[in-house]
Amino acid sequence: MAKGGLGSLGTAVRPVADLRRQWDRVRELTDRPFAINQSGSDTTSCGALAEDVASVRA
Repeated sequence: MAKGGLGSLGTAVRPVADLRRQWDRVRELTDRPFAINQSGSDTTSCGALAEDVASVRA
């Protein structure tokens, strides 16, 4: 039985499509919570990423 810990996925310098695939894979592997560490400097990418992060929470 695993105890403790929280997985965190970074978003820097990764295309949104890759992040979506990674989040889908994590959801296949666990029903436990995980964190998304959203960062970036490109406001267009950050906006699209924020929408995707919100959809992961749904």
